[in-house]
Amino acid sequence: AGPPRRWRDRGGRQRQMCIRDRLLTNNTDELPNITPRVSGNLITWQRFTGYGDTFDIYLYDKTSNTGPRVIASGSLGDSSSSASGLLDFSGSTVVWTSQVNGKSQLFSYNNGNIRQVSSAQQDVFQARVDGGNIVWVATETGIAGTSLYRSTGNGSQLLGRSGANAFYSRLDISGNRIVWQLDDMNDEEIMTATLN
Repeated sequence: AGPPRRWRDRGGRQRQMCIRDRLLTNNTDELPNITPRVSGNLITWQRFTGYGDTFDIYLYDKTSNTGPRVIASGSLGDSSSSASGLLDFSGSTVVWTSQVNGKSQLFSYNNGNIRQVSSAQQDVFQARVDGGNIVWVATETGIAGTSLYRSTGNGSQLLGRSGANAFYSRLDISGNRIVWQLDDMNDEEIMTATLN
């Protein structure tokens, strides 16, 4: 009884994903399962499918009789963006980044539907989700500094820009409250806002 627990066990060189005492993966190759996340009865994680350049995202529903299933695939591209492949999960919404045309683009999965959340001009390096609220920080072609966005159904809303010689980082969200760090090269400030 109780909520599901998650952890990664390397058992030698073998990577395994476990829930309670149930093994979810049993890989005999060197390709790792990483970034486990849990929300209620749902568990998600990434598994590299190539040596450092592609991955699958798995979803496991503890209440179902079926095993883990692949819900999406992604690419790290040339790995010029360290955020490619990042993963976050809340409720039934999974968000991740994947390289598209040299930029780290943000995608979401919810109840079988996948959509690209960020625009082609954005290079996303941080994203968080809580329930239906998705927020992310990105650099943009032709704009100095970083930009903070939120998802609005099928579009996005600009929440702010850091300006030149400054950047946003350490983004987090809970409900409709977001917090982030602003570094203007002189000091770091903690910022907060309420989404309405």
